[in-house]
Amino acid sequence: MATARKKYDKAYYERNKESIIAAVRKHYKKNREAILAQKKIHGKEYRKLNREKESARMLKYLHSNPEARERKRLRDIEYYRKNKEKNVANCAKRRFRKKQQLPVWVDKEHLWIIKQIYELAQLRTKYFKFEWHVDHIVPLINTKVSGLHVYQNLRVIPAIENLKKRNKFEVNYG
Repeated sequence: MATARKKYDKAYYERNKESIIAAVRKHYKKNREAILAQKKIHGKEYRKLNREKESARMLKYLHSNPEARERKRLRDIEYYRKNKEKNVANCAKRRFRKKQQLPVWVDKEHLWIIKQIYELAQLRTKYFKFEWHVDHIVPLINTKVSGLHVYQNLRVIPAIENLKKRNKFEVNYG
């Protein structure tokens, strides 16, 4: 049913291409300001204002659509290839910040526990078939507070929860 409708719509468009384009242009000229305002509200501006909500929505969508997840993975790979220097710089900055937040009193056993926490995240991702992250409970970089890269400040949580949290630090007094 859907493919027959698509074929019909495509044929109709081909037959009436000039008049459709003319009507769309006329409508755009007449309603230009309203269309631009609507685009601003629903485009980048909306995503900027609702970053957490949009991030959670996108993760939910990707989790339920394997084809979309694969397309995103391929886009990410392509982006990485085109912006390799930028990614390398960001990774180096993150490694430096983690090293800077590692106290001098940390010993081999402490580092072993940290390594085990990261391995647990990988195992959970493999076992549960969705992404798990190692989260710094108190963020390494925050305007209010700066946490340490120690095992007491780490936890393994689903990626969706970590991405919702972003770089926030909230104190629960309950």
